Amino acid sequence: MVNAFQAALIGGLGLISPSFSIEQSFWQKETLIVIETLMAHNRLDLTKCLNKKEILTFLRDKPAQCCLLLLPLIVYFHDDLFTLQQQLDEIIHTYQLSQTTKESLYLWTEAITAALKRKLSPSSLMTQLVANHPYFSLKDALIEVQRGLETGVSVNQLQKSASFPKNRELTSIFLALFSFCATPDALALSLNRLSAMNLSPIALGLTSALGGAYGNIQGMPWTWWVSLEQNKQQSSKLHKINCLWHKWTGKLDYDRNLTPLTSIISPLTLQDRPSLRLVSHQEYVKFPRLKDTESEPSLIIEIEHE
Repeated sequence: MVNAFQAALIGGLGLISPSFSIEQSFWQKETLIVIETLMAHNRLDLTKCLNKKEILTFLRDKPAQCCLLLLPLIVYFHDDLFTLQQQLDEIIHTYQLSQTTKESLYLWTEAITAALKRKLSPSSLMTQLVANHPYFSLKDALIEVQRGLETGVSVNQLQKSASFPKNRELTSIFLALFSFCATPDALALSLNRLSAMNLSPIALGLTSALGGAYGNIQGMPWTWWVSLEQNKQQSSKLHKINCLWHKWTGKLDYDRNLTPLTSIISPLTLQDRPSLRLVSHQEYVKFPRLKDTESEPSLIIEIEHE
Protein backbone atom coordinates (compact mmCIF):
# COMPACT_ATOMS: atom_id res chain seq x y z
CA MET A 1 0.00 0.00 0.00
CA VAL A 2 1.67 3.19 -1.17
CA ASN A 3 -0.01 6.31 0.21
CA ALA A 4 -3.58 5.01 -0.06
CA PHE A 5 -3.96 6.24 3.52
CA GLN A 6 -3.18 9.79 2.45
CA ALA A 7 -5.10 9.57 -0.81
CA ALA A 8 -8.33 8.61 0.97
CA LEU A 9 -8.12 11.63 3.28
CA ILE A 10 -7.02 14.01 0.55
CA GLY A 11 -9.94 12.85 -1.57
CA GLY A 12 -12.45 12.98 1.27
CA LEU A 13 -11.47 16.52 2.19
CA GLY A 14 -11.86 17.65 -1.40
CA LEU A 15 -8.28 18.91 -1.65
CA ILE A 16 -7.33 17.21 -4.85
CA SER A 17 -10.11 17.70 -7.39
CA PRO A 18 -10.48 20.98 -9.27
CA SER A 19 -14.04 19.99 -10.23
CA PHE A 20 -15.46 21.11 -6.91
CA SER A 21 -14.51 23.44 -4.09
CA ILE A 22 -15.41 22.80 -0.46
CA GLU A 23 -12.60 24.64 1.28
CA GLN A 24 -14.97 26.65 3.43
CA SER A 25 -17.43 23.84 4.20
CA PHE A 26 -18.20 23.26 7.84
CA TRP A 27 -17.68 19.50 7.78
CA GLN A 28 -14.27 19.83 6.15
CA LYS A 29 -13.00 22.12 8.92
CA GLU A 30 -14.35 19.78 11.58
CA THR A 31 -12.82 16.74 9.88
CA LEU A 32 -9.42 18.42 10.16
CA ILE A 33 -10.06 18.81 13.90
CA VAL A 34 -10.85 15.09 14.05
CA ILE A 35 -7.40 14.46 12.54
CA GLU A 36 -5.79 16.66 15.20
CA THR A 37 -7.66 14.80 17.96
CA LEU A 38 -6.48 11.42 16.68
CA MET A 39 -2.89 12.63 16.59
CA ALA A 40 -3.08 14.00 20.12
CA HIS A 41 -5.02 11.22 21.85
CA ASN A 42 -4.81 8.17 19.55
CA ARG A 43 -8.59 7.91 19.77
CA LEU A 44 -11.58 10.04 18.85
CA ASP A 45 -13.46 12.16 21.37
CA LEU A 46 -16.10 14.09 19.47
CA THR A 47 -16.64 16.50 22.35
CA LYS A 48 -13.21 17.94 21.53
CA CYS A 49 -14.29 18.55 17.92
CA LEU A 50 -17.93 19.64 18.02
CA ASN A 51 -20.38 21.11 20.48
CA LYS A 52 -23.37 19.00 21.53
CA LYS A 53 -25.78 20.54 19.03
CA GLU A 54 -23.37 20.08 16.13
CA ILE A 55 -22.67 16.46 17.10
CA LEU A 56 -26.36 15.60 17.15
CA THR A 57 -26.94 17.37 13.83
CA PHE A 58 -24.10 15.64 12.02
CA LEU A 59 -24.47 12.19 13.51
CA ARG A 60 -28.24 11.80 13.64
CA ASP A 61 -29.60 13.68 10.66
CA LYS A 62 -26.80 13.69 8.08
CA PRO A 63 -25.41 10.18 7.47
CA ALA A 64 -23.33 11.18 4.44
CA GLN A 65 -21.60 14.02 6.27
CA CYS A 66 -21.20 11.72 9.27
CA CYS A 67 -19.31 9.26 7.04
CA LEU A 68 -16.93 11.99 5.90
CA LEU A 69 -16.55 13.44 9.40
CA LEU A 70 -15.46 10.03 10.72
CA LEU A 71 -13.30 9.19 7.69
CA PRO A 72 -10.00 9.89 9.55
CA LEU A 73 -11.03 7.47 12.30
CA ILE A 74 -11.89 4.75 9.76
CA VAL A 75 -8.66 5.25 7.83
CA TYR A 76 -6.49 5.42 10.96
CA PHE A 77 -7.82 2.14 12.36
CA HIS A 78 -8.49 0.33 9.07
CA ASP A 79 -6.01 -2.41 10.02
CA ASP A 80 -7.44 -2.84 13.55
CA LEU A 81 -11.14 -3.61 13.16
CA PHE A 82 -11.52 -4.50 16.84
CA THR A 83 -10.54 -1.00 17.99
CA LEU A 84 -12.46 0.61 15.15
CA GLN A 85 -15.59 -1.33 16.11
CA GLN A 86 -15.20 -0.25 19.74
CA GLN A 87 -14.90 3.42 18.85
CA LEU A 88 -17.84 3.33 16.43
CA ASP A 89 -19.99 1.48 18.99
CA GLU A 90 -19.17 4.15 21.56
CA ILE A 91 -20.23 6.91 19.17
CA ILE A 92 -23.40 5.03 18.15
CA HIS A 93 -24.52 4.41 21.74
CA THR A 94 -23.46 7.75 23.20
CA TYR A 95 -25.26 9.84 20.58
CA GLN A 96 -28.06 7.37 19.81
CA LEU A 97 -27.59 7.32 16.07
CA SER A 98 -30.58 6.52 13.92
CA GLN A 99 -30.72 3.11 12.27
CA THR A 100 -30.20 4.69 8.84
CA THR A 101 -27.08 6.58 9.94
CA LYS A 102 -25.74 3.50 11.70
CA GLU A 103 -26.20 1.33 8.60
CA SER A 104 -24.67 3.97 6.34
CA LEU A 105 -21.64 4.25 8.59
CA TYR A 106 -21.05 0.49 8.65
CA LEU A 107 -21.42 0.14 4.87
CA TRP A 108 -19.04 3.05 4.30
CA THR A 109 -16.55 1.66 6.80
CA GLU A 110 -16.47 -1.73 5.13
CA ALA A 111 -15.92 -0.22 1.68
CA ILE A 112 -13.07 2.04 2.83
CA THR A 113 -11.28 -0.62 4.90
CA ALA A 114 -11.55 -3.16 2.08
CA ALA A 115 -10.09 -0.66 -0.38
CA LEU A 116 -7.17 0.19 1.90
CA LYS A 117 -6.42 -3.51 2.41
CA ARG A 118 -6.57 -4.22 -1.33
CA LYS A 119 -9.55 -6.52 -0.85
CA LEU A 120 -12.15 -4.47 -2.68
CA SER A 121 -13.60 -5.76 -5.93
CA PRO A 122 -15.76 -2.95 -7.38
CA SER A 123 -17.79 -5.32 -9.57
CA SER A 124 -18.97 -7.34 -6.55
CA LEU A 125 -18.89 -4.71 -3.78
CA MET A 126 -22.68 -4.22 -3.64
CA THR A 127 -23.32 -7.96 -3.67
CA GLN A 128 -20.86 -8.49 -0.83
CA LEU A 129 -22.34 -5.69 1.27
CA VAL A 130 -25.83 -7.17 0.81
CA ALA A 131 -24.55 -10.63 1.76
CA ASN A 132 -22.84 -9.24 4.87
CA HIS A 133 -25.93 -7.30 6.01
CA PRO A 134 -29.07 -9.02 4.66
CA TYR A 135 -31.29 -7.39 7.31
CA PHE A 136 -30.21 -3.78 6.74
CA SER A 137 -33.01 -1.45 5.67
CA LEU A 138 -30.65 -0.03 3.01
CA LYS A 139 -30.30 -3.44 1.34
CA ASP A 140 -32.75 -2.55 -1.46
CA ALA A 141 -30.70 0.52 -2.36
CA LEU A 142 -27.55 -1.61 -2.63
CA ILE A 143 -29.37 -4.07 -4.88
CA GLU A 144 -30.60 -1.19 -7.06
CA VAL A 145 -27.06 0.16 -7.42
CA GLN A 146 -25.80 -3.29 -8.43
CA ARG A 147 -28.61 -3.61 -10.98
CA GLY A 148 -27.70 -0.21 -12.37
CA LEU A 149 -24.04 -1.20 -12.73
CA GLU A 150 -24.98 -4.40 -14.54
CA THR A 151 -27.38 -2.69 -16.95
CA GLY A 152 -25.25 0.42 -17.52
CA VAL A 153 -27.84 3.02 -16.55
CA SER A 154 -26.96 6.70 -16.14
CA VAL A 155 -26.85 8.54 -12.82
CA ASN A 156 -30.11 10.27 -13.70
CA GLN A 157 -31.84 6.97 -14.50
CA LEU A 158 -30.61 5.41 -11.27
CA GLN A 159 -32.00 8.29 -9.22
CA LYS A 160 -35.43 7.80 -10.78
CA SER A 161 -35.64 4.09 -9.94
CA ALA A 162 -38.25 3.13 -7.37
CA SER A 163 -35.89 1.52 -4.85
CA PHE A 164 -33.34 4.33 -4.87
CA PRO A 165 -33.32 6.58 -1.75
CA LYS A 166 -34.88 10.02 -2.16
CA ASN A 167 -33.24 11.48 0.93
CA ARG A 168 -30.47 13.88 -0.16
CA GLU A 169 -27.91 12.49 2.28
CA LEU A 170 -28.54 8.86 1.32
CA THR A 171 -28.56 9.83 -2.34
CA SER A 172 -25.01 11.18 -1.92
CA ILE A 173 -23.78 7.91 -0.41
CA PHE A 174 -25.29 5.58 -3.00
CA LEU A 175 -24.46 7.75 -6.00
CA ALA A 176 -20.87 7.86 -4.76
CA LEU A 177 -20.80 4.05 -4.57
CA PHE A 178 -22.37 3.78 -8.02
CA SER A 179 -20.07 6.29 -9.69
CA PHE A 180 -16.93 4.80 -8.15
CA CYS A 181 -17.84 1.21 -9.03
CA ALA A 182 -18.77 2.19 -12.59
CA THR A 183 -15.25 3.49 -13.32
CA PRO A 184 -13.00 2.51 -10.37
CA ASP A 185 -9.76 3.11 -12.27
CA ALA A 186 -10.76 6.55 -13.55
CA LEU A 187 -11.45 8.83 -10.62
CA ALA A 188 -11.69 11.93 -12.80
CA LEU A 189 -14.45 10.30 -14.85
CA SER A 190 -16.31 9.24 -11.69
CA LEU A 191 -16.27 12.82 -10.39
CA ASN A 192 -17.16 14.39 -13.72
CA ARG A 193 -20.16 12.08 -13.96
CA LEU A 194 -21.50 13.45 -10.68
CA SER A 195 -20.43 17.04 -11.30
CA ALA A 196 -22.57 17.11 -14.45
CA MET A 197 -25.62 16.38 -12.27
CA ASN A 198 -24.95 19.42 -10.04
CA LEU A 199 -25.00 17.21 -6.94
CA SER A 200 -23.93 18.06 -3.42
CA PRO A 201 -20.15 18.32 -2.84
CA ILE A 202 -20.67 15.61 -0.21
CA ALA A 203 -21.24 13.02 -2.96
CA LEU A 204 -18.04 14.14 -4.66
CA GLY A 205 -16.12 13.95 -1.37
CA LEU A 206 -17.33 10.40 -0.74
CA THR A 207 -16.41 9.36 -4.29
CA SER A 208 -12.96 10.94 -4.00
CA ALA A 209 -12.29 9.24 -0.66
CA LEU A 210 -13.19 5.78 -1.93
CA GLY A 211 -11.37 6.36 -5.20
CA GLY A 212 -8.29 7.55 -3.34
CA ALA A 213 -8.31 4.54 -1.02
CA TYR A 214 -8.71 2.17 -3.95
CA GLY A 215 -6.46 3.75 -6.55
CA ASN A 216 -3.79 5.38 -4.39
CA ILE A 217 -2.40 8.82 -5.06
CA GLN A 218 -0.90 7.50 -8.30
CA GLY A 219 -4.41 6.89 -9.58
CA MET A 220 -5.27 10.58 -9.49
CA PRO A 221 -4.65 12.72 -12.61
CA TRP A 222 -1.27 14.46 -12.49
CA THR A 223 -2.88 17.80 -13.41
CA TRP A 224 -4.73 17.70 -10.09
CA TRP A 225 -1.45 17.36 -8.27
CA VAL A 226 0.01 20.36 -10.09
CA SER A 227 -3.03 22.40 -9.06
CA LEU A 228 -2.79 21.20 -5.46
CA GLU A 229 0.94 21.87 -5.14
CA GLN A 230 0.46 25.40 -6.42
CA ASN A 231 -2.28 26.11 -3.89
CA LYS A 232 -0.47 27.38 -0.80
CA GLN A 233 -3.74 27.61 1.14
CA GLN A 234 -3.93 23.80 1.22
CA SER A 235 -0.39 23.21 2.55
CA SER A 236 -1.41 23.20 6.24
CA LYS A 237 -4.18 20.68 5.55
CA LEU A 238 -1.82 18.41 3.64
CA HIS A 239 0.64 18.67 6.51
CA LYS A 240 -1.98 17.43 8.99
CA ILE A 241 -2.84 14.49 6.74
CA ASN A 242 0.85 13.62 6.39
CA CYS A 243 1.36 13.83 10.16
CA LEU A 244 -1.52 11.43 10.80
CA TRP A 245 -0.10 9.01 8.24
CA HIS A 246 3.36 9.23 9.79
CA LYS A 247 1.86 8.57 13.24
CA TRP A 248 0.05 5.50 11.86
CA THR A 249 3.36 4.15 10.53
CA GLY A 250 4.79 4.27 14.07
CA LYS A 251 7.17 7.19 13.60
CA LEU A 252 7.94 8.87 16.91
CA ASP A 253 8.69 12.18 15.21
CA TYR A 254 5.58 12.04 13.06
CA ASP A 255 5.64 15.78 12.41
CA ARG A 256 8.73 15.35 10.22
CA ASN A 257 8.44 14.27 6.62
CA LEU A 258 9.37 10.84 5.30
CA THR A 259 11.31 10.67 2.05
CA PRO A 260 9.18 10.73 -1.13
CA LEU A 261 10.15 7.12 -1.91
CA THR A 262 9.07 5.71 1.46
CA SER A 263 6.43 2.98 1.13
CA ILE A 264 4.40 1.54 4.01
CA ILE A 265 2.44 -1.67 3.60
CA SER A 266 -0.66 -2.53 5.61
CA PRO A 267 0.03 -5.35 8.10
CA LEU A 268 -2.83 -7.43 6.72
CA THR A 269 -1.46 -7.46 3.17
CA LEU A 270 1.87 -9.19 3.88
CA GLN A 271 2.49 -12.38 1.94
CA ASP A 272 2.69 -15.70 3.80
CA ARG A 273 6.08 -17.38 4.13
CA PRO A 274 5.70 -21.12 4.86
CA SER A 275 9.23 -21.36 6.23
CA LEU A 276 8.69 -18.61 8.81
CA ARG A 277 6.14 -18.80 11.62
CA LEU A 278 4.67 -15.36 12.30
CA VAL A 279 1.83 -14.21 14.51
CA SER A 280 -0.34 -12.13 12.20
CA HIS A 281 -2.54 -9.26 13.28
CA GLN A 282 -5.61 -11.39 12.53
CA GLU A 283 -4.37 -14.08 14.91
CA TYR A 284 -3.42 -11.50 17.52
CA VAL A 285 -6.92 -10.06 17.85
CA LYS A 286 -8.24 -13.57 18.55
CA PHE A 287 -6.12 -13.90 21.71
CA PRO A 288 -8.06 -13.79 25.03
CA ARG A 289 -8.64 -10.29 26.35
CA LEU A 290 -7.33 -9.24 29.73
CA LYS A 291 -10.73 -7.83 30.50
CA ASP A 292 -14.06 -8.76 28.94
CA THR A 293 -16.05 -5.87 27.58
CA GLU A 294 -19.77 -5.78 26.96
CA SER A 295 -20.53 -4.83 23.39
CA GLU A 296 -22.68 -5.76 20.44
CA PRO A 297 -21.52 -8.46 18.04
CA SER A 298 -19.28 -6.89 15.43
CA LEU A 299 -21.16 -5.38 12.51
CA ILE A 300 -18.01 -4.52 10.60
CA ILE A 301 -17.45 -7.57 8.40
CA GLU A 302 -14.23 -7.84 6.48
CA ILE A 303 -14.84 -8.11 2.75
CA GLU A 304 -13.06 -11.02 1.16
CA HIS A 305 -11.47 -10.32 -2.21
CA GLU A 306 -12.78 -12.64 -4.92
